[in-house]
Amino acid sequence: MFFIPSVMGRGHILPAIDTARLFAAQGAEVTIIITPAYAQLFQKTIERDQSLGLDINFHIFKLPTSDFGLPDGCETLLAASAGIIAKLFMAFEKLHEPIEQLLRERRPDCIVSDMYHPWTADLGARLGIPRFLFYGTGLFSLCREESIRRYAPHDKVNSDAKTFALPGLPDDNIIFTKRKIPYWFKEKGTGYGQFIEEVLKSELKSYGVIVNSFYELEPAYAEYFKNEMGRKLCLVGPVCLFNKAFEEKAERGAKNSIDGNTILKWLDSKQPKSVLYVSFGSQASMAPEQFLEVAHGLETSGCPFIWVARDMSEYGQEEKQKKEGGKNRGKKLPEGFEERMTKSGQRFVGYTSLLECGT
Repeated sequence: MFFIPSVMGRGHILPAIDTARLFAAQGAEVTIIITPAYAQLFQKTIERDQSLGLDINFHIFKLPTSDFGLPDGCETLLAASAGIIAKLFMAFEKLHEPIEQLLRERRPDCIVSDMYHPWTADLGARLGIPRFLFYGTGLFSLCREESIRRYAPHDKVNSDAKTFALPGLPDDNIIFTKRKIPYWFKEKGTGYGQFIEEVLKSELKSYGVIVNSFYELEPAYAEYFKNEMGRKLCLVGPVCLFNKAFEEKAERGAKNSIDGNTILKWLDSKQPKSVLYVSFGSQASMAPEQFLEVAHGLETSGCPFIWVARDMSEYGQEEKQKKEGGKNRGKKLPEGFEERMTKSGQRFVGYTSLLECGT
């Protein structure tokens, strides 16, 4: 098996690496196509698997980032502008030919590739190698997008604030507004909207779809995905549970400002289903006002929580903060917020660059 994960964010590559390891643990011979920066990030984990007898290896391709004015290893950044992401896409396009040559030489039984690699569907067809599309998210979001794509309910309302239910789904109470519709559905045929259309086409061409979820979590949506959408579905999640050792859980992704063992011990001290996990992903951009509102909301909720919060500068807000001036310039959290959370013993907050610390 050849895995081709995306380099466009930890939310993509972390579950892809775990899935590759999961298949290797079941006896598959696994090769992960990866860049040097990410290989270094996951090297200890893979070496630990190899010491246990798993047949899993990296095949490293250097991403030609310098051709696009980017520094080496920038693909591992936890926050990047749209311009940098576009250049990373173009840099990876230069690897298409050497990856094809490798697949011609090695002739794997199948290709498992991220949604950000729709070109691998045609590559697999050309080489006679089955391609599986991998989604690190659950089924609900995929089915939700299918409803929007198929029925375009937002085109039937005039107001951005008017509510409507997404049609065709197992639940008839999934309420949206036009404002909440992902922007790529409003920009069909251009930019990212055009790219998402290519992803859908590649999904239809693929032998099957591997999803990081499990049937008992969302059975109605598993049936919808198979029967209504007509996909061959393989549920393998939650793949984060493959990390059983304390070291494996603490080593995931980049280093935290808070020790991973400390987080896990704190979680062990809480009652089941009592902790709220808050994360907006690796590419989300949050205004300073929104950042502060989230902090106030979590504090007043009285609920124990882990908030995966990056430094304000990583949200691309440093220039705005500089322009604002005044004594509050650069303030990240309400006064005394972290101290109050720590002393209460009920809540736990910290800055971390690891977007899956809760797993």
